[in-house]
Amino acid sequence: MVNIKEKLFVYLHDPPDKALKIENHEERSKKILSSVNIQYSRTDKVKQADALSSKTQRFIIRTKENKEPVIDFLGRSSGKYFHVGYPVFIHPISTEIKRYETLEKYIDLGRSNRGERFVNEFLERVSKLEGDVLKEVFEDASNKFKGEESKQWAYIWQFYPVKLKEGVKEFAKSELKLKEEEAEKFAEEFVNLPADTRFPDHAIWTHLDLTSALSVKDPTLLRIKIVPVQPFIANSRKQLDLWASSHLLSMLMYKALEVIVDKFGLEHVIYPSLRDQPFFLKFYLGENIGDEILVANLPNKALAIVSGKEAEKIEEEIKKRIRDFLLQLYREAVDWAVENGVVKVDRSEKDSMLKEAYLKIVREYFTVSITWVSLSEKEDIYQVTENAGLSDEDVKKWLKFAEKKENSRVLERIAIYPLLVKILDSLGERKVTEERFEKSEQLKGWKCHVCGENLAIFGDMYDHDNLKSLWLDEEPLCPMCLIKRYYPVWIRSKTGQKIRFESVVDVALLYKNWRKIFDEKYGKDLVSKAREVSEDFVKDNMLVDSDLYYSSTWESGLSKKLKNKKEIDEEKVKEVVDFLNAAYKEIGNPPKYYAILVMDGDDMGKVISGEVLGEISTRIHPNIRDYVEIPEAKYYSTPQVHVAISQALANFSIREVRSVVKDEGLLIYAGGDDVLAILPVDKALEVAYKIRKEFGKSFENGSLLPGWKLSAGILIVHYKHPLYDALEKARDLLNNKAKNVPGKDTLAIGLLKRSGSYYISLVGWELIRVFYNSELRKKLLEEKGGVGKRFIYHVLREVDTWPKVGIDEMLKFEVIRHIRGRNKEETKELREKIYGEIKDLLEHVRGNNEVEKVRGLFTFLKIITDAEVFP
Repeated sequence: MVNIKEKLFVYLHDPPDKALKIENHEERSKKILSSVNIQYSRTDKVKQADALSSKTQRFIIRTKENKEPVIDFLGRSSGKYFHVGYPVFIHPISTEIKRYETLEKYIDLGRSNRGERFVNEFLERVSKLEGDVLKEVFEDASNKFKGEESKQWAYIWQFYPVKLKEGVKEFAKSELKLKEEEAEKFAEEFVNLPADTRFPDHAIWTHLDLTSALSVKDPTLLRIKIVPVQPFIANSRKQLDLWASSHLLSMLMYKALEVIVDKFGLEHVIYPSLRDQPFFLKFYLGENIGDEILVANLPNKALAIVSGKEAEKIEEEIKKRIRDFLLQLYREAVDWAVENGVVKVDRSEKDSMLKEAYLKIVREYFTVSITWVSLSEKEDIYQVTENAGLSDEDVKKWLKFAEKKENSRVLERIAIYPLLVKILDSLGERKVTEERFEKSEQLKGWKCHVCGENLAIFGDMYDHDNLKSLWLDEEPLCPMCLIKRYYPVWIRSKTGQKIRFESVVDVALLYKNWRKIFDEKYGKDLVSKAREVSEDFVKDNMLVDSDLYYSSTWESGLSKKLKNKKEIDEEKVKEVVDFLNAAYKEIGNPPKYYAILVMDGDDMGKVISGEVLGEISTRIHPNIRDYVEIPEAKYYSTPQVHVAISQALANFSIREVRSVVKDEGLLIYAGGDDVLAILPVDKALEVAYKIRKEFGKSFENGSLLPGWKLSAGILIVHYKHPLYDALEKARDLLNNKAKNVPGKDTLAIGLLKRSGSYYISLVGWELIRVFYNSELRKKLLEEKGGVGKRFIYHVLREVDTWPKVGIDEMLKFEVIRHIRGRNKEETKELREKIYGEIKDLLEHVRGNNEVEKVRGLFTFLKIITDAEVFP
């Protein structure tokens, strides 16, 4: 378990302000730790962990007159260092360089007035502030979690940087007399200083995290993977099932990582980053984070650093904790199902739902596969990579440099970290396959009506008709699908939160605020008329189901919504239908289509391994490159970079994606580089474009964002289409369409009509911006006097017959044929403008030739006009 003073002793071996002045930075650590009565000493444990943490990062530095080049804010040569520049931060993926402009400005001004004395006095005040904040957070943690050192440490780790930023901002305002905006920037820059100013691709907190994690005995990289994922999620009949599946998987990963956090600390988890992680804020630290907890954001795979001596015990404990949680959840689900009439059995018969055959399904459904490999064990690095089949020319160049740096080819395994991750992944996948084959057979009987995979509860005891009669809506469930149905109730009991949109219809009706407009004008009357038909259709003065807004539901399909099968007054039903049809004439028909958005970062495995990160020189401070021996090799990733990328992905998924989606629809999953959301048709493109824009940013208010490429699939589909099939098609758009485009960074958009017609277009992200601002968009969406659908129809019908050398002329012909203005002059101008816009748009369409691009663009335009995607 965690020893909090020992944790702080190792963790704060470097001060957060190290980059301000490299010289004597250890003395500042000593002052900070003294505020909580910890005596600083650079013990062998600290030295070994610090050295191991830095082993993959530092390169061969050339000295000048026995002095090392240094980059800090001191601004002059001192002691064993000669100064070559101010710190910058280099983004770990995009390599964009960010300067610390506010810090530079303030320190330059102070130094010009008072010289080095100013810098030393400033550091003295800053060190005191760092110590005061640490003391405050330390005391808060001790008071909040008495006797629970693991949680005390988790609280300090999470909130020390947060509180330090707040303290620095107040200090900048009160002591330095900076204005609000400038003080905010000053604080952001201060808490995001680089760990190593010469190789500044990760922040000081990343180095502190990694050093603390590597201080355990025999530091070992441990991989956790929980499967199945897609089959479990896909077996969702309702949107609420879909949400529950995704969220439950994140909860299972929380339970797994909780074991590591209890034993070692949050910083031991490399991926996903647990800083600001909602599941840990809510369930581990007890913070009130509102409905943020409703978004699933923990992936099914994780990497952590643990003590190798405890790896087997950790594996056993993780599996036990997940198994016990699921069994308890199932027992509670059984109680809920019996009490709420989901299954119609007497309480005395409840025990039969807990028999071993059903409990075994719960125990064995998920495979939790855990593998590990030592980071500190020494081996011949060439032999390791050769045996794993990972030794190409780029790898050999990189290994040669590592050998030269350490003067040996027998090195700690951490020296080949990115290749070690690949080896661990390979071992892990092999173990997953082996463990999945170990599943025992289920009893023979009727299968679950939702997943069709597992034995239904009572499916081995009754014939099919009697089985159906036991269940609400005649829908027999297996233990796992019963857990899904109960899970939203469980989450609400633990968090007080309920998801806003429970069905795809709820989301579809958001289109152009249709439901809000209807409710304001006709809502009360509809509820009143529905109640006259049956009380079953109304609850809490609201319709029990959103599809009751459709007259077609009243015309057929009411019987399923009746709790008791009884006769209803058909005249009353007809009154509702007539009422709805009259309302539609006033405000338009209710929208029947919605959009599924799935997104995924491009080549993230290669990004994390470093295969696509470019040359090593791009990670080195520009002013120090002349003093560094730079190998002619690709930049292969390091644990530091992996942690930094994990934090960037967490910042994106936890904060930015949620901010974009807001109340526009239902954000189901946003973890790492993956996104799954259900959206109204008119918001799908806008939301997707904004998310891609955020993913492409390198920095946002001082915090890291991914700075990389992202692909997506958007499926626009009728609300009555089976959800499982719609999900499969949406993922196909992403994985087999967008992801197959060379260079990727592609959106695949599809419209699946109720008739079965299916239209697909592959475009680049900039097409959305260009089209949105175009005259063509305005003309296509005009009700009268616009271009109309004939233009699109004629091009799509004839484009495959166009001569390959005459595409431009054929396009001009179609524009002339369909585009007209109010007079000759306007017609000529409009035709030239729209033709030019079409040519611009074609630059952003994916295709192997001009015909494919034209077809792709006009298919996109058909989807836009048919589904009215743009507001």
